[in-house]
This record gives sequence, structure tokens and C-alpha cells, in this order.
Amino acid sequence: MAGAGNNGPNCSTVSTPPAIYDEAFVVGATDMTEVLASFSSRGPVTIDGSGRPRPDVVAPGVGCDRRCRGFYSHSSGTSMASPHVAGAAALLWSVKPQLKGLITTTRCLISQSARGNVQQSTPQVCGGTSGSDRPNNLFGFGLIDAYDAIHLGPDVDADGVADVCDCAPGDGGSFATPAEPSALGLSADKQTMTWSPANPAGEAERSTTSSPAIWPPCARPASSPRRCASGAPSATPVRVDPVVAARGERDLLRGPSPKWLRRFRVRRHVRRRPATHANCP
Repeated sequence: MAGAGNNGPNCSTVSTPPAIYDEAFVVGATDMTEVLASFSSRGPVTIDGSGRPRPDVVAPGVGCDRRCRGFYSHSSGTSMASPHVAGAAALLWSVKPQLKGLITTTRCLISQSARGNVQQSTPQVCGGTSGSDRPNNLFGFGLIDAYDAIHLGPDVDADGVADVCDCAPGDGGSFATPAEPSALGLSADKQTMTWSPANPAGEAERSTTSSPAIWPPCARPASSPRRCASGAPSATPVRVDPVVAARGERDLLRGPSPKWLRRFRVRRHVRRRPATHANCP
């Protein structure tokens, strides 16, 4: 995962590593009103001639609270947005531990569940895509939504992976997640990274935002070496809401807090919200 950079608002301003690399999951920034930040770098990547679409998703990155050297302040940047995506992945893995370490599946669920209602202060077209396209070179698939990533559906075989990210959506006996590279290592001079083939067939683990409905071939568990058909179905992902939790279950954000935390406006805003999923976008 990498921040898109803070060189916007012009097109093709995603121009520095690691955001330019195909393997990176790139994050742009929005403000608190879901408007694309003017500084958030846009795609496509042209510095290497690839024309690679960027970013993948966006997350809040304007006026974020942070602690530095014992002091609290507000900061803006795609580096503030990126941790939100890491947090969304952590929440996803905590609810669905079978996804831990499965980067391609995690990327797919976060991307496909992102909300495309990101606003722009000035409409743009970058690399032939506008805000009405999904993904696009402005805010990618959209604003991340951890709740929707967890509850993305339909999931016909009930294996915990939405059909749009499952290469075997009708086979509940197989987890059917994309194979991941293993045995990651660094050379002695820390300049070269190595890894084993992504799967026994030697297929590279790779995803592309240019074809959101097509994801890499995926492997079955080691006990069943058969391969899934290439690509995922073209099912349209939807949100599947569970039954609202009983009121007795505690919302951590509404619980007692240290005095220092109560000073911040973000804390005050959260405390006034009812502990129901309808207010947790």
C-alpha cells in the first residue's frame, strides 16, 4: 500500500515510487465532506510510460489528528489517508480471519465495496476517465467503507468471500481465494526483494484496476490442487446488512475515554452518534 502523493490536482501527478508500481495498492485523499482533496495526486502513471490507472481508492486525509513528539496536531496528505486503508484491512481480517495474508482478496473486497460518491470541487477528466467512471484516475474505485467490505455480497457459497472477488463462487467446499506469493526475502544489500512463485502453476499474483471485474486465477487449498477458472464472475457487488447487534453490545468509540481524548472535536462528534450500524458508513 502506498500514498498517491500530494502533487495534485493535475492529471498524471502520481509520479514517484512506490505509488507508480503495478503491485502497489495506492490511496488518495478526501476531506471530511467526501470531497477529493486538491493535493491528492491523480493518474494515470506516465513517468514510466505504463499509463497505469491510479489511485485504487481514497480515504480521509485532510485535517487528520496525529501525535508527534508528544504533541497533537492536524495534518493533511495521502500519508494520512493510507493508514485508514490499513485499518480497514485489519478490521476485515479480524472479522474474517481466513483472509489474513491474502492480499489480492483483501484488495478486491476493499476496492469493490468502496463508495463512488466522492465529490470534486472542479470536475476533471484524467486519462479518459471522469468521476462517473469506476475506477477512474481521480479517486479510483471510491471512498473506502470498512463495514461494506466486511458485508459485501452476494456470497452464494457462504465462504466469506463475495462472489465478485471469488473465483469459485458456487463451490463452498473450496475457499477459492487468489494465491499469494510466499517466502519473501531481502538480499544482503537490502536492494533486491525475492519471493517464491505465487502458486504451484507459477502464475504471478497480480491485480489490475483497469479491469475491475477480472481478478487473477486463484488456487484451492493445498489439499485440493485443482485450479479455478480464470477471472471472477461479473456479478454486481451489493451491501448485505446483518441483523443490528443487541443494544447491550458495547461500541468502543462510545465507551469511557481518557481526559486528553475528550478535548478533540472528532471525539465529541463520535460520542453523539447512536451506536447503530446505520451511522457507521
